[in-house]
Amino acid sequence: MNIRYFAAAVVATLLLAGPGSAQSAADLLQQGIHAQETVGDLDGAIAIFRQVVASPSTNKLLAAQAQYQLVLCLLQKGDRTGAAKEIQALERNFPDQPDLLNKAHKAMGGGETFLPAPWGERETVQLNIKRDGASTGETLFYSVEPDPGDGGPNKPNPKGAVLMWELNTAKTKRSVMLEVDRDTMQPIPMPGGRTADPVLASNDEMGDPAATALIGPLIDIQASVFLMRRLPLAVGYKTTLTSLPFAVGQATPKKLDLAVTGIEAVQTSAGKYNCYKVVFGAIGQTFWFDVDASRKLVKFQSGNAVAEVAAMWVGEDLAQVALAPFKAAGLTVIPHASRGHYTDGVVCMSNNCSISVEATKVYTPSADIPQSLQQAFQRELRARSAEFSGNVRVPGTFDVRGNGVQTLLIGGQQALSCLADRAVDGPDHMKTTYYIVWIQTENTLLKVTTRFVSDIAVWRWRLDQILNTVKLP
Repeated sequence: MNIRYFAAAVVATLLLAGPGSAQSAADLLQQGIHAQETVGDLDGAIAIFRQVVASPSTNKLLAAQAQYQLVLCLLQKGDRTGAAKEIQALERNFPDQPDLLNKAHKAMGGGETFLPAPWGERETVQLNIKRDGASTGETLFYSVEPDPGDGGPNKPNPKGAVLMWELNTAKTKRSVMLEVDRDTMQPIPMPGGRTADPVLASNDEMGDPAATALIGPLIDIQASVFLMRRLPLAVGYKTTLTSLPFAVGQATPKKLDLAVTGIEAVQTSAGKYNCYKVVFGAIGQTFWFDVDASRKLVKFQSGNAVAEVAAMWVGEDLAQVALAPFKAAGLTVIPHASRGHYTDGVVCMSNNCSISVEATKVYTPSADIPQSLQQAFQRELRARSAEFSGNVRVPGTFDVRGNGVQTLLIGGQQALSCLADRAVDGPDHMKTTYYIVWIQTENTLLKVTTRFVSDIAVWRWRLDQILNTVKLP
């Protein structure tokens, strides 16, 4: 039944059964519905409906109808949090009105209304961070992958989506990976009825001050940024988000009110976007989401920290890109599951020669690639100087051979190679030789690490032939 006619029927019944006070409340209810449906004055209608509900002389059926109209008005305003509170009042004060309760829950949708997922398969978005207007080299990545299964009895779940974000500051790295149902955005149920915990990774033992400004929905252990992309954002829209910050010493979920305050043009290095401006007033954070179908996060601001989109990739299976040349050479390849914008695998060339392959989606302007390759080499030196076997540090040396670092082109792509010996301290003084090659384009960094025990020249010669066939996007 149409809401207006339902209300009119209620009013007619009360006119026959009630005294003059009911007549007054009925008139007010009709005025409120007129303001809501005909004039479009939602704030005025809300004030009238609240007056009807609050009046002690109002017939209970009229009060229940006014309470229901409050739910509809707040939903029209985009205030789902307020609407939920009015539904609770309807349940609490008018439990004998099941028809109105059912209609209210149906209008609310039983929970947050999600738009269809705006991302494509294997989407990755990179944002670069500035502080006080200056680029810092810090990055944020958000990615969506299909459920990979485990290569064994657990087959890929067609309803599952693996969500991941990663923050890289000057000193630390943090990441979260979680699997959710594509439709509901809820964690995927596991055998036994429990849900899988998010997979957390961090080397931030002391609490990195550089990450403090980013704590909140931007870097939490829930699907907040992905969830916001599926909300029915519109100017005036409001709701409440639950955020669990990924910070040392913080383990309490926070209820945060968000509001869409307008649409703004945002200029970034990746282009110009029209964006919904989403404000979390209580924590002083603002997000800008593209109004087009992708709804990607374009910009974030908290204090002096700003993150802006630098690149977006969709559809590329990074594991296939990284490992295809080795498969084509007829070698045994053991791929590992992709983790966001990163993937790795192992290639077996012989009993005394194994290769690890790592690929990372990262946007780097062509002019900055030589510096990026040198930084990758320096990271390798630092890592090898503190090498671990399991949880035990293995003392030793990592000595780059003379002229062992070379800048070169591989298949027309900028590259850097390193030949070094890792000697383990002890009576045997066992030595392993490493040949490491980095190949980088504007969109991808590939690292190939080869460990030799003997026949170094022969296996390097074979490997170089394969590397010359690598074509990175």
